[in-house]
Amino acid sequence: MNNSALASEYMLRASRSLKEARQSHEEGDLVGAVVSAGEAVDYAARVVLALYGIVPLCLGASFVLEYLISKGKATEIVKLVGEMEEIALKGLLAEKLDESSLKSPSVVVREVEVKATIERASRVIEAVEGIFDDFHD
Repeated sequence: MNNSALASEYMLRASRSLKEARQSHEEGDLVGAVVSAGEAVDYAARVVLALYGIVPLCLGASFVLEYLISKGKATEIVKLVGEMEEIALKGLLAEKLDESSLKSPSVVVREVEVKATIERASRVIEAVEGIFDDFHD
């Protein structure tokens, strides 16, 4: 497996998902925006994992990153892990609530939350791009 090529592919997917989150937000699809932001962060987490030769098969990648921390690797991402998990969880919850037949007619996510989530996802992806670049220097 070519770790660098896989990480590069995940980086591309993270960027695309973030772009999709912004576009969904602009079009008024708040749930879609949060779900896409969660996917973007999950792909960003997969970038770091791929660099270390780890391919998560079941759980979201942001949760698997804790494995690297426990092994003393990737200390530069310790601060990002909590943020990645929160964003990924928001996306997952928004998606499940939106699909639920039990949801009330109220709004699943609010404009302010969506904007903040997209901004946080953008910062996380920028930080991961830095990690990716440093890994290749």
